[in-house]
Amino acid sequence: DDESVEHDCVEYKLNEAIRLKTARRLGMERDCLTLANYSSKGEQYIVKELVKSALNRSSVEPSHDNTSDPDIVGEIRTYAADVDADFDKAVQQYANELCDSNRENIPFVLSQTKILSQWVTSQSVMCSIVLRMLRRALVSVQRLPDLTPLANEAIGMAADDTVKSELEEARRLLAIDSLVRKYCGNGAQEYFRVVSARRYAVLFLQHSHLSCEKLH
Repeated sequence: DDESVEHDCVEYKLNEAIRLKTARRLGMERDCLTLANYSSKGEQYIVKELVKSALNRSSVEPSHDNTSDPDIVGEIRTYAADVDADFDKAVQQYANELCDSNRENIPFVLSQTKILSQWVTSQSVMCSIVLRMLRRALVSVQRLPDLTPLANEAIGMAADDTVKSELEEARRLLAIDSLVRKYCGNGAQEYFRVVSARRYAVLFLQHSHLSCEKLH
């Protein structure tokens, strides 16, 4: 009847209000989420925005290991489980947004995305995030952090042969990229932007005016 429908609606809105209060306590900005648009935004979006908020706070107030407050990350993970959202997927979504949106400061993006890769428990998601990082690093003309240990870790845990192969290829290209930067400078990276490690090496040898003795 009408009375029971009205009761269900009130209960539904009350549950949304409770979840909204929890989300705001965990760092959700008021202009991103209100009770009026809660349903239209969806739980997955909300968890992704909480991940973004937690990462931003870790940049402003870094912990001793420069990752993030583990309590906040744990609480967001618990919140995601309570609202039937996928925490690891939300982390991956924001990692992809970071890699796609900021082309001016790729080293900073890589440092932030590295933190995100440490928050997930799914090995496949972790491998996907690292692969996205390596590919973003390959188009940077700026000095890059050493991503080899992270790449090696992802390769070691990759269960999918295709993903593992792509990670290994990206790692090889970055190794050659590092050699190019060492001998030709960061600007030479634009000249060597290619899709295969073999072609990359050929271009390097053609471009370099260094003697064989100096290369060794």
